[in-house]
Amino acid sequence: GTAVSAARLVRWDGADWWPVGRGLNGTVNALTAVGTNLYLGGSFTTATNADNSKVSSSRVARWDGRVWSGCGGGLDGTVQALTAVGDSIIAGGSCRWATNADGTAVSASGLALWNGNVWFPIGGGVNKTVYALAGTASDLYVGGDFTGVTNADASTVAAARVASWDGSRWSNLGAGVDNTVYALAREGADLYVGGSFTWATNADGLAVGASRIGKWNGSSWSPAGDGMNARVSALALMGTNLYAGGSFYSVTNSSGGFIGAMHFARWDGRVWSECGPGGPDQYPGRAMAVLGSEVYCSGLFNTMGPSNTANIARWTGSAWRPLGQGVNGTVSALTTLGTNLYVGGRFTLAKRADGVVVPAARLARWDGADWWPVGQGLSGPVFAFTVSGSNLYVGGSFSTATNSDGSVVQVSHVARWDGARWSPLGLGINSDVTCLAVAGSELYAGGFFTTAFNDDYSAVNCSHLARWNGRAWTALGGGINSYYPNALATFGGHLYVGGSFSLATNADLTVVSVPNIARWDGRAWSSAGLGLSGYVGALAATDTQLFVGGNFSYATNANGAAVAATNIARWDGRGWG
Repeated sequence: GTAVSAARLVRWDGADWWPVGRGLNGTVNALTAVGTNLYLGGSFTTATNADNSKVSSSRVARWDGRVWSGCGGGLDGTVQALTAVGDSIIAGGSCRWATNADGTAVSASGLALWNGNVWFPIGGGVNKTVYALAGTASDLYVGGDFTGVTNADASTVAAARVASWDGSRWSNLGAGVDNTVYALAREGADLYVGGSFTWATNADGLAVGASRIGKWNGSSWSPAGDGMNARVSALALMGTNLYAGGSFYSVTNSSGGFIGAMHFARWDGRVWSECGPGGPDQYPGRAMAVLGSEVYCSGLFNTMGPSNTANIARWTGSAWRPLGQGVNGTVSALTTLGTNLYVGGRFTLAKRADGVVVPAARLARWDGADWWPVGQGLSGPVFAFTVSGSNLYVGGSFSTATNSDGSVVQVSHVARWDGARWSPLGLGINSDVTCLAVAGSELYAGGFFTTAFNDDYSAVNCSHLARWNGRAWTALGGGINSYYPNALATFGGHLYVGGSFSLATNADLTVVSVPNIARWDGRAWSSAGLGLSGYVGALAATDTQLFVGGNFSYATNANGAAVAATNIARWDGRGWG
């Protein structure tokens, strides 16, 4: 029961915890060992010895087992990753300069090598932050949120979030990945890459679905199963197994088999498995819908109440009941059209009550008694639905839809189903669509994307939000300052957008404060009162009220009055209540 003072760093000897000197004055993000020395990187500026003497150690420090020392004058930006290369280390992060003990500055755009005495640049570095490193000084892989790297001769190489360094020049890995890389692990000629991306692209432009994890074999990308449902932040190899850690809670095999894996999973080269207890029964509530007198709830689970309900269940008013034998993977979206329930997610098949299997590639229809396919489905996960008249609009992380006759339609991340066939919306959108809403004759889409494409190949810059009028895509001013919105809804003649953001930009470049919820009137952005204290995850409108769910504690009216609202709030168009 003895407490040990451990300022950002502690040592475990197999039986007890011990302090390391008196620790550091800021966050530690990375560790690596060189011989008997331990190197640390982070946002700290000072390390303290056991005798309370302080050592200047700007973002990188060395512990020799007894005392701390700095690495020259250190780095000017946070270190996110370290790797050992012989007797040296390479540090990666948001730094721009490294400083030697004599005060000389060395250009270090995201990367620098410390040989124990002085700092060296690695070419001309990268154009944004480095989060992951793997390899050696002459065979180095770098991951982050950068889009380009620079050689020592100032020549540049386009490198989307991942690149390799051969000791003298940079190279890209095909056309890289579509979002930030946070983790790398090397196994022989193979490089495993983890992060928040959903696609990797080869040099020939062929995109490979790689949901948060992919493998580069030196010439091309391939997926690891169907990946994870959220960010991979760490990777480690042990024997023939790859271990992944992150914010995910499910993994998917190529067969469509979903496995509950709370933040930690193992890949044996063929399939994913969970590490330790957990399981899919823990994750209901991804989407809900009402059809007739019943409420439908979906997610990633095997049972709801006493019933076996594979990933989707219905509440009759007195008990939970299954829909046939359910579907074989996560359900992320539900909507109703007429007397049918449409179900979207990451599954590949549905099973009727009599055991008949219905092929259902990420999309299926429930008619109240049986499951039915929707054409032959979609090539990637479905995240969002909305309905207009007899048309079903679908958003997600897919590139093609297949009709019942086997004909394939190019539908980049958004598509329309008219009850018989699929059709595209222009040339689609350049990344995932996470939410959809209809207002009148117009469709609104929100997601990870930044560009929409019309039939004439014109590109529309649209920061995470776009509008389709049936003929062309247009932007909603300058969009919002978020990675993506979580929810869209129409209420009182306006479009409401919910998520984790603070600002929206109009077409004339005026910026509007919109804490976590924003209102679009067709021409300009405005706030809903003074917004909410935390992120919005869901919106639902009636004729007179907009209901808002998320992770917040209060809403603020335009007059500055705060209204207590623990995770759910109501907006009537004028104020919160």
